[in-house]
Amino acid sequence: MVLYLMALSKARCRVGKFSESESSFFELMIEENGTVKNLLDNMYKYTQKLK
Repeated sequence: MVLYLMALSKARCRVGKFSESESSFFELMIEENGTVKNLLDNMYKYTQKLK
């Protein structure tokens, strides 16, 4: 369901956790093997650099 919504999204930059099988749904993927908090912190950090 989530991937279906991502495919329909008109967002300019979709950010998610790295997964080769889901790479067509995201413009930016972040590889994080730690906690969800670390993943969210990294997502925030990298999207701030895109501005």
